[in-house]
Amino acid sequence: MSDSAPSPSGMMARARKSLWPGIVWALPLAALMFVAFLGIQSLAERGFTVVVTFPSADGAREGDTKVIYKGIEVGQVSGIELAADGQHANLTLRLDRKLESQLGPDSKFWLIGSTPSLTDLRSLKAAVAGISIGMAPKPGPSTRRFVGLAQEPSIPPDTPGRAFRLETDSLGPLRRGSTVSYRGDEVGTVVETRTTGAGSFELTIFVRAPYDQYIRPQSLFWNVSPLKISLGGDGITGQLASPQTALGGGVAFETPLGALRGPMSPDDALFHLFASEDRARQGLDGPPVLYDTEFRGAAGQLQAGASVLLRGARVGRVESVGLHFDPDTGVLSNPVTFALFPLRLEGPGADPAPTRDWRAIADRAVQKLVDLGYRANVSQSPPLLGSYQLGLDKVAEPGPVVLDRSGRHPRVPAAPETEGGSLFDKADSILTKVNAIPFEAIGNDVRQITGRLSKLVSSPELDSSIAHLDGTLKSLDQMAAQVRPQIGPLVAKLNQTAEQLRQASVSANGVLSGIGAGQDASLAGAVRQLTDAARSIRALADYLQRHPEALLNGKRN
Repeated sequence: MSDSAPSPSGMMARARKSLWPGIVWALPLAALMFVAFLGIQSLAERGFTVVVTFPSADGAREGDTKVIYKGIEVGQVSGIELAADGQHANLTLRLDRKLESQLGPDSKFWLIGSTPSLTDLRSLKAAVAGISIGMAPKPGPSTRRFVGLAQEPSIPPDTPGRAFRLETDSLGPLRRGSTVSYRGDEVGTVVETRTTGAGSFELTIFVRAPYDQYIRPQSLFWNVSPLKISLGGDGITGQLASPQTALGGGVAFETPLGALRGPMSPDDALFHLFASEDRARQGLDGPPVLYDTEFRGAAGQLQAGASVLLRGARVGRVESVGLHFDPDTGVLSNPVTFALFPLRLEGPGADPAPTRDWRAIADRAVQKLVDLGYRANVSQSPPLLGSYQLGLDKVAEPGPVVLDRSGRHPRVPAAPETEGGSLFDKADSILTKVNAIPFEAIGNDVRQITGRLSKLVSSPELDSSIAHLDGTLKSLDQMAAQVRPQIGPLVAKLNQTAEQLRQASVSANGVLSGIGAGQDASLAGAVRQLTDAARSIRALADYLQRHPEALLNGKRN
């Protein structure tokens, strides 16, 4: 009999190895997987890098300088190094992965704020916070190296609108970045300025849509003045341009309403840029014809380029102003050469054909003006503030004059010195006449008169006379008061006497008309005298009743 007994089931336990490390390792594995996910996501969101070559990296900082596209930060500078040629700088940009498919060879990069300007607020901001990099992606074959623009574009790429050209003989304050406005609204920018010859320039402007549709062949362009002063019926008025235009200059344009129905001007069309709005509305100058004149008064303030005006309209310009002294006579004068534009003298619709005899056309018009009494004159508009101008003004008493053709150019007679000259000359003439008035003698006479009046007023005789007169008036008032109560009874007695005389006259008339009337011829005369006496007494009584003061003063005529 054995002591060991077999297992009831006849089964034995076996040890097995599992692939699952156990619950203890679950948390570390989950953390590792999460970190791996974040790393992959970070690599995916880290973006991609491109290298852009700029002339200079001045102001750029690694890890700080931002890349801006449509006002949004899409990357930053991750590296700066000197280019292989030693003359440029390579900036490595790390950009958003979303832009990778949009960067072709024609994509543009530029520095924002590298050149500070008072007319560009972003450049002023960059001077404090540092520069940034702008970009304009354009799809195409994939590339990772670019050449940055030498300067920031005036108009962001792909901005809707069109470019036009302007020709002018003076740029004034205009420069790249100056504004272009239409009826006071800023609608474009001056993109480029360049010299095309001696005294001639050309500008390229960009006008944004939809304002580019308003440009027609009849459109007028002019240089905007920072301050426009005008003198009209409402007095002196001033108009100040916008701060950006005042600092950097500007171009304005306008199109006649009737011309808007015509075809639009093509891209890159050429227009003339006028110096001011007034000149633009007067049109192109046309062929110049030269004339001379000479002023004996002060005309040295007149400068070359000044306008020649006829009734306020510009018909020419001053070419030169000189100074001439005659040692024999001691006469000083200012010879002036000026150009007239025959097209302006002929008016709208004149034939601008270059084959016309402009000298003959201008001479005929100038001779007619001279015959009508017009003479050359120097004026200032507005007075004391404006620039000097040469005017063709009508004088009071013109004499017959024929154009003098003995010199280089026909000579237009100048206005007499009493009618010409500057405003200061006229003011000096007035002051000279005022100084000739004997103010001192007049003052002495006035002082003598006032002294005599003062002496008379303060004289004791005057006070005594006034007191005596006052006493006399009081006595008259007392007499009138005493007489006035007696006027009534006196008038009543006079009326009673007149009535008694009237009755005696009536009785006498009865006697005369009765028997024996013709016995005494003198009786009729006595009756008439009684009647006249009664009438006179009645009249005296009426007069005293109306004028009781007659008892004191007598009867007035």
